[in-house]
Amino acid sequence: MKLFEMTQIFIDLDGTLLINQKRFESILLDISQLKQSDIKDFIGYKRLGLSNIHILSQFYGYDRYALEDFKNKWAEKIEEKQFLMKDLLVKGAREWLGSAPKNTELTICTARRNSDNLLWQLNYLEIAGLFERIVVTYGNPMKHSFISELGLQINNRSWFIGDSVEDIKSGKLLGLKTCAVLTGYTPLHEFENCSPDLILKDITDFDISNLL
Repeated sequence: MKLFEMTQIFIDLDGTLLINQKRFESILLDISQLKQSDIKDFIGYKRLGLSNIHILSQFYGYDRYALEDFKNKWAEKIEEKQFLMKDLLVKGAREWLGSAPKNTELTICTARRNSDNLLWQLNYLEIAGLFERIVVTYGNPMKHSFISELGLQINNRSWFIGDSVEDIKSGKLLGLKTCAVLTGYTPLHEFENCSPDLILKDITDFDISNLL
């Protein structure tokens, strides 16, 4: 039966398939007191694994009222189409997705909250049709329970590919092999601490045509 033959590949979206730095930069300029000259340093702090709130508090003097206002505006803007249009696919990612073997099912698993705008973006990027299914966790970074509810048969060639420690932990809880990619904001040492099966520069370095 198909369920027993298919290899499942679960793929995180933001930071894994998509480079969203330009979206983040645009929103920061739109809702914060930061200037263009501040953005490079802000992104540098992000790449150290620091949260937006920590950065604004520690380096830009935001008090708790300003932080709360920022969080509300960020949540409102982060998935608006005008900003989603600034996301870029990892170079070669569309071709990589299209090279998946016929006995492989690709599933997007994302913590996005707006499923309508998510589907719009996947169509805008011309990759929606390359996935068997889309799993939305509505802000929950731990995705294992949402995937478990699908009732899929997992074989020993199935993987979870993501750019966060939570992605790797979710994959391990599901009994999947795990691959961390360095195209997001998680520092290498944090991945080394959670021991994924693979750590790669980006998703296209994963040999999907010859699964381990």
